[in-house]
Amino acid sequence: MKESTDSGMKNTIEKIKNLQADCRLAWDEWNRENKDTLLIKIDYEFYTANKEGSQKFEEYLVEQGFTVNINSKRIMIIFKGYEIKASYEAEWSFVEFKQSLHDIGIVARQFDCLIEGYGAFTPEK
Repeated sequence: MKESTDSGMKNTIEKIKNLQADCRLAWDEWNRENKDTLLIKIDYEFYTANKEGSQKFEEYLVEQGFTVNINSKRIMIIFKGYEIKASYEAEWSFVEFKQSLHDIGIVARQFDCLIEGYGAFTPEK
């Protein structure tokens, strides 16, 4: 069991590092006016095959003020897992946004969920 947990954490850390490596490009796209902070709703995407973990993670996120949506993923009739989308609106700096990828990714792992990505909707000005 320990090997599986260690492997899962290594995968999580690797995924977080990859997301953080590319987050400056996303931030610059969202922040075309080059402000120090942005009031923006960031959407985080997660995946798990663990139903109980997805439910407990959802409870945790809601307690933290996130809006959460969970969908079961199937291919044909075969169950594949749960996709979780969690959104949080705040006044973000780039440093806070980048750190949030690490923090929420580590918390997700505690519920057997893997951070898959992030995004945000920014209206054209």
